[in-house]
Amino acid sequence: MEMTQQGRRPVSIKALEARVRRRLAREGETLHKCRAGSQWHRDLGDYYAADDRNHLVRTHIDLEEVAAEFGLIGAREVVNV
Repeated sequence: MEMTQQGRRPVSIKALEARVRRRLAREGETLHKCRAGSQWHRDLGDYYAADDRNHLVRTHIDLEEVAAEFGLIGAREVVNV
């Protein structure tokens, strides 16, 4: 795996999505990505979570923030945008 100059490992957005998706699944939630041009994007944001009944649980999810909250990003990892 490639290292950046500061000795930090890059993590792709796709990998971060997978980590958050797996973590939310343990709580009975599913992560969804809203299309940028969708009529619902303003209300839901880029990412949102729903429960098993498809009721909205979280909206406007910031993947990096949620990943840090759950401890899914290591101290030596940096997210590639």
